[in-house]
Amino acid sequence: MSTEFVIELPDELADRLAEEPDISAFVADCVRKDMAAERILRTLRQAGFALSPAHLKRAGRVLNAALEQITPELGALVAGPGAGRPDEPAATPGRSAFVLDTPALLAFAGGDEDVAARIAVASDRRLTVVIPAGCLASAYRHIPQEGWWVLDLLAALRPTQVMALTADCSAALGLWLRSVPAVDLAQAAMEAARGITPIMTDRRELLGEVLPKEWPIIDL
Repeated sequence: MSTEFVIELPDELADRLAEEPDISAFVADCVRKDMAAERILRTLRQAGFALSPAHLKRAGRVLNAALEQITPELGALVAGPGAGRPDEPAATPGRSAFVLDTPALLAFAGGDEDVAARIAVASDRRLTVVIPAGCLASAYRHIPQEGWWVLDLLAALRPTQVMALTADCSAALGLWLRSVPAVDLAQAAMEAARGITPIMTDRRELLGEVLPKEWPIIDL
């Protein structure tokens, strides 16, 4: 089944893409290979490919980071020829890079360049970025509904993995909640401890009450 996209882009970016003679075929090929899931296609249509230039200016950093992870070649075009990529060796596939606490999710949704860049580097190194379901739910709670598409997009990206709250982890989470005041933070700590993984957050002091002081924390 064919998929048609209407892409509204700033003039500078449109001119850059126009220099690629086979850009239409390239985008179609990327869609077939990397975005076959109807849920992802629907999210992208709603979130990125139908945005006006004004909206792209506001959300461009988030969208560019997402495009770079979903279709690396198109992402390089968006970033420009001078952007380059870090020449880092690939790590063991499937290993976790870090856990995104609720504040990190909110920062990403707000267009934070550092959070987006760290996710892009994790993708380059074939590492997993862990999103606790409790943190994702809390982020949805703090963002107006018209901004939910950013979190939808983040959760659908290849390097990210949303960790659900299941019956099997209820007892363990209950133990964490004895020392941590919120479900989202408790799950973030639990997921970090499960995989011995750094946490990206601005709640270092609270985490210091339940994790060793030497625990790697990426401060926002």
